[in-house]
Amino acid sequence: MKLSWTSIRDFLSIPKNGTGNGVKIAIIDEIFHSHPEIISNQNRNTFLVKTHTPNTAPIKLTKETQNNIGLHGLWTAAAAGGTGLLSNGIYAGTAPEADMYLIEAGKLNTMEDIETNIGNALVWVKENAARYGIRGVVLTIVGQRDTGLLPWQADPLRILCEELAHKGILVVVASGNNCELTSASVASPSVLAVGGVLLPENGEIQDAESFPGSRGLTFDAKWNPDILSPAMNVVLPFPFKSDEERLNHYSFMNDNLPPNYARQWGTSYAAPIVLGLAACIWQQYPNWSAEQVKTALVSNSVFHKNWDSLKAGLATGDVLKYGSNHCDRTIGISSYLRWKYWKEQPLPKKLDMLNSENHEVIDIILSLLPEKVSVEAINSLQKLLYHPSEKVRTVAITVLSTQPSIISSLDILHCLQDDSPNVKMGGLYALRFCPVFWEELTLALCTLINNENTDIRYNACKLAFEIKSKQFIKPLIDGLEEDARSKRIGTFGKRHLALELITGIEIARDPEWQEGEDPYSNRSINALLKIASKWKTLLT
Repeated sequence: MKLSWTSIRDFLSIPKNGTGNGVKIAIIDEIFHSHPEIISNQNRNTFLVKTHTPNTAPIKLTKETQNNIGLHGLWTAAAAGGTGLLSNGIYAGTAPEADMYLIEAGKLNTMEDIETNIGNALVWVKENAARYGIRGVVLTIVGQRDTGLLPWQADPLRILCEELAHKGILVVVASGNNCELTSASVASPSVLAVGGVLLPENGEIQDAESFPGSRGLTFDAKWNPDILSPAMNVVLPFPFKSDEERLNHYSFMNDNLPPNYARQWGTSYAAPIVLGLAACIWQQYPNWSAEQVKTALVSNSVFHKNWDSLKAGLATGDVLKYGSNHCDRTIGISSYLRWKYWKEQPLPKKLDMLNSENHEVIDIILSLLPEKVSVEAINSLQKLLYHPSEKVRTVAITVLSTQPSIISSLDILHCLQDDSPNVKMGGLYALRFCPVFWEELTLALCTLINNENTDIRYNACKLAFEIKSKQFIKPLIDGLEEDARSKRIGTFGKRHLALELITGIEIARDPEWQEGEDPYSNRSINALLKIASKWKTLLT
């Protein structure tokens, strides 16, 4: 029997008059397909902003616009504001009448691409949100610097997210699709990080299960995720180019959907769903601040035993019944404001207070980021690598990493051998910027490739891919089966890619990956186990 899947709006019980009409939101992605469900129409305007080009003026997106690539961008935009045009409005996004600014960041192939191009997109929003009336923005990129175990000031993208939030813009991010990681995105303290649930066949909230996405407490004491929305079995428009492509989609043969739709998965779609719901709130309460909307969403989310492990509630349309008398929230001094305060203080004052073991030592050290640490501060920071507080040791190595030439191999080794996962992560972070020590510290890194802490495990495999030493082959293979059975799909992928790069041997997936395939399904995990078995055979 073929399955008819519930729409986003029906599952979340969003009332018909909640459409986000007149509210302006921004979606950041690599490139956007000019699909009829996300272009301008009589009820809303959609603008394309190409921040990777010299001309960043918004261009109205109409039916005359032709671009047939950028599916991920299409799906993020459709989840937030798709009209459901090709399904008579059934499979619309959460805010089908919101005005959308599609921020086309450009290629995102490398860490440098992501930080530069997503950074430019965030800067454009920061500089232009007030001019165009943009209330919120969503980004769904993978974090590049670490997986939540280092302070947000170590990451230029998280700094920009905090700056946007401080300007009163709601910043929504995906929590990440890797269950073994604390954060696979840019979960800074002030963003609204969105995890997911599996939309059930019957469409009933009480039958939804937790999506195996990232979760955990970051260095900054933020729990990731803050809130949940559909991240599996999300029906979105799919511009199939042929009947063959349609038939080859993983879920198509099992579903009774309109011909131009298919199920998708990932917190990349959960996050824009929440931004769209925020637009519906602003439609009803246009004077609410971003912080009030964020509070309303989280406070009215639905908790259930099925997703207890994520320690967050499901966002629903019930938030629109919230009432304007219950949105007040007392906001304490944020870590962003503490950081800004200490950045404005003179360096001699900071150094005096570092040496006096002041209780604000962590804030003081972090105020040295993101610039290169000054020569005057180096001795003090090196001493702090042996401080009794693991958080102080973590921030000390993080800040020293801005000047790789002054870090010694003993400094890094000391951190890699620390009992604290945060300090270990700081050591991995520093090592990445010190290729001169890669050969010397290869054995130390080998011991972390199968570390019990899965954040460390993932990042060690990621660094092994960059270093490419043959000494990594055995530990990389040794952990493949365990990672597959534990559904650590992100770490498994890093191991497999590192092994292919180091050995020059390619092992194809059997069966081949299909568009729309659930990466946590038995089919997918069995395919990973086959790969693990083949690598083990090669090793012996």
